[in-house]
Amino acid sequence: MEKVFGKKSRMFSLLIVLLLLFVTTTEGFAITAESEEEKACEKQAQIIENMTSKNLVNDDVYETKNAFIADGYSSEIIIPKDGDDVIELNDGEGETLEFRLPEEAKGTKGLLSESGMMVYNCEKDVSVAVQPLTEQVGDEQIDSVRALITISKETAPHEYDFEFDLQDGEKLVTAKEYLGADYDTGEAYVVDSDNQIVSVIDPAWAKDANGNSISTHYDVRGNSLIQIVNFDENTAFPVVADPTAWQITKCAGAIGWVVGSTVFAAAKIAKIKKYIKALGGVKKSASKLIGIIKKAKAIAKKHNTSTVKVLRRAKYSKELWEGVGKTLMNFGAAVLGIDAVVDQCSF
Repeated sequence: MEKVFGKKSRMFSLLIVLLLLFVTTTEGFAITAESEEEKACEKQAQIIENMTSKNLVNDDVYETKNAFIADGYSSEIIIPKDGDDVIELNDGEGETLEFRLPEEAKGTKGLLSESGMMVYNCEKDVSVAVQPLTEQVGDEQIDSVRALITISKETAPHEYDFEFDLQDGEKLVTAKEYLGADYDTGEAYVVDSDNQIVSVIDPAWAKDANGNSISTHYDVRGNSLIQIVNFDENTAFPVVADPTAWQITKCAGAIGWVVGSTVFAAAKIAKIKKYIKALGGVKKSASKLIGIIKKAKAIAKKHNTSTVKVLRRAKYSKELWEGVGKTLMNFGAAVLGIDAVVDQCSF
């Protein structure tokens, strides 16, 4: 009996050891798997950082149960942990821009990189990342959200679908549709029921591993913005592609109002569209206009007169437009006679 009992004890002890080894090993596998995913996410984040400006990233971020939230200058940006949920840009006054990430982020949980970037699907051929941004444009602060696609292989899809949750009466359009083919800035817009721009998506861009530009553009299909990236077997991978969305600012909104209005003559609107394209789009046009009005204020103070007089009277023209390119001067001449533009672009 003692021998049998001893044998059973030894077998029981061996079973415990094996069980402990199994538990320890599987836990080790789980830890390794987690760390490998984190490493992959950090690698993807580093690739993106090498191709984008770090200065714009908003690092004022806090964590909730289901999301990371960035406090911007005038907006709150909600980046979900679940790749199926919506990205939100909320101005706190009832205006919200919402969109969903491409299929490649669906069914995945995002991991936050050390640089504050949420990365989804890190270990696959296509990963998706999201960054909150705050940018100084003239004297305005613009909050925006940047979605970045990292493409690692030539067999990856060429199209990436960002579905927008639009409010009643809103629609998504390309600049080609809104401004006309001759004035296409490469941007896309969300416009309201009055055909006024309420949100802007900056022109699409994509770069290969060597920093060379890759041909890319937007297509709109219903409520979806499709970014099409034209890589091939000769492309240096990985490729990073990016749409950046932002809610309209006062100055850009005023410019959009002029372009979308029926108040002004068609010939005048055509000229304004031409200048907007030459200046690089709605946001850049607004930025440059704010700078001119700021300069006009300084001249007005110097001559003890009003800013409007400096902007509209010939006697100050040389001083105001000195060192400024002809396109900006023509754009200013076309819009600075409009009170709403001067009011909304003055700070």
